[in-house]
Amino acid sequence: MMVPSSSLKISLLFGVVLVNASNLRNNYDRKLADPRSVERKIETVNYLPSNAEQYVLDNHGPSTSGCDIYTKPESKIRNEVMAHIGELQTYYDDISARKEFAPDVRTLFDIDYSNKEDVCHTYSDPSSKSNDLSTEYFTTSKEISHSSTQGFMEPLLPPFRHPAFCIHEMFSYRMDFLVEDFGHICRQTLTRESKTAFIDIGATYNFVDDKIDHGSPVIQVIEKYRKFGIHFDDIYAYEIQEWDVERVYKTIPDHMRQPMHWINTGVSTEPGHMFNPWTTVLENYKPEDFVVVKLDIDTPSVELQLVQQLLDDPRLHELVDVFYFEHHVHMDEMKPYWKMDGTMVYSLTYFRAMRNVGIA
Repeated sequence: MMVPSSSLKISLLFGVVLVNASNLRNNYDRKLADPRSVERKIETVNYLPSNAEQYVLDNHGPSTSGCDIYTKPESKIRNEVMAHIGELQTYYDDISARKEFAPDVRTLFDIDYSNKEDVCHTYSDPSSKSNDLSTEYFTTSKEISHSSTQGFMEPLLPPFRHPAFCIHEMFSYRMDFLVEDFGHICRQTLTRESKTAFIDIGATYNFVDDKIDHGSPVIQVIEKYRKFGIHFDDIYAYEIQEWDVERVYKTIPDHMRQPMHWINTGVSTEPGHMFNPWTTVLENYKPEDFVVVKLDIDTPSVELQLVQQLLDDPRLHELVDVFYFEHHVHMDEMKPYWKMDGTMVYSLTYFRAMRNVGIA
C-alpha cells in the first residue's frame, strides 16, 4: 500500500498477467526498473481494481496534480470518490469501535478447522452483519479493489493518502483510508501452524523520552492487526540511527517487546546479505505464513533497490503479503512535505504491478 510519510501499504488474484516491454516517461538514475520494461509472465491470482483506480491509471497523463483528476467539477469519477470518502468514515467507525485486543485466532482454530468460519467472523470481521466489505461498507461508490490473495483493499488513487486530503490538509497524515481485509486473512492465510511477522525497515518509534507513543504509525498498525486477532510472532526492526536499547524497549508496548528483534544498523541491498531484510524473509518464512513489511528510510537509492528486488523475486511474491511504502513522486500537493522524483503514472503502474503479484 502507499502510505503517508510516517505512515505505511500494496495487493492481487488467479490467472496470468503479461507485463509487456515499454518505456516509461521517466528514467530514474536511482535504478528502479520500469515494472513493464521486461516482458515476463507473472503467475498471479486475479486482481480487480476499482473503477476509479482503473480510470486514473488510464487517464492521468502528465499532470502533476494528485487531486485534479477527481476534484474538478467535470471529473468523471468525482461523485464516486466523494462517496468513497464518506464510506471510509463508516468503515473506520467500526474499526475504531474495536477497543480491546482480540485473542490470537490461530490458537482458537479446532484441529479440523470446523470452527474457523465462526472464529474469523467473531474476531476478524469489522462488522457483525457481514464478512463482505464491499457490500457492507462500499455499496454506493463501489470504490473498493479486490485481490483473491489479500481480499478487499483501498483503491490506488493519487495523492496516495486519504482522498479527503484534496479537500483539507488536515488529512495529510491520516491512515484511515487504508483497507485491510482481516477476515480474508483469517480465513484464507492463517492456519494453526502459520507464523506471523512484521518487518519494519526504518524503525522510528518515540525515542525522545521514555513514554510509549501510541500515535506512532507502526504501533497503530500493529495494534490494529492485534484488535482483529492477528498477533505478530516476530517484529524485525531495522534502524540506522543509534539508540539506547533500554530506551527502545521502554517506548514500545508490552505486547511488542517479546517478539521484537532490534537491529540497530542500516540495511543492505546486497542480495543474500545478513542485513538485507529479504534475506530474513527468505530464510525464515514459508508461503503459509503471514508477513507484513513496512519500508520508510527516506533514502531513495536504498529504498528503490529493495522495492525492485521484491518485485523481481518470485520467491518473495509467495512470502510477502502486505507492503507499506511511500513513493515520493512529483505531485503539486506534496511539495511542502517531501523531496520528489518520478511521476504519478510511474508510481501507479509500479504499485499495480505489485498488486499483480499478490502483494497488498
